[in-house]
Amino acid sequence: MTTQPHSPKARPEALAERVYQALKDDIFAFRLMPGDRFSESEIAGRMAVSRTPVRQALFRLEREGFVDVWFRSGWQIKNFDFAWFESLYDLRTVLECEAVKTPLRPARAAVCRAVKRTEPVLVRGGAAYRGPGGIAA
Repeated sequence: MTTQPHSPKARPEALAERVYQALKDDIFAFRLMPGDRFSESEIAGRMAVSRTPVRQALFRLEREGFVDVWFRSGWQIKNFDFAWFESLYDLRTVLECEAVKTPLRPARAAVCRAVKRTEPVLVRGGAAYRGPGGIAA
């Protein structure tokens, strides 16, 4: 787990923010694994801070859905909800497809107009390559 040195002059909000970022980094880097249980005191000891900024950071992580609180029993990293990740992936796919289509709409219209203008030329040119009886050679 990441350890952040405590600065005696650090503002409490800044300290809670540093603890929050360190814990979130630990979760994302799998230094804190889904299902891991721990106490505020353990985190405070590892990060050399009091329990107050740790508690603030943990409640913020709980609101964001990363940890569960077990009152009088500690905290636990939430397990993965693979269905949720799958739905996020589906949403991302839809958004990315639309993001690609949107700027192409004007270009697609221009290409369609150009094809319509050249279509008679292509048809006439194709007739030149037909063999006897109008059958393509």
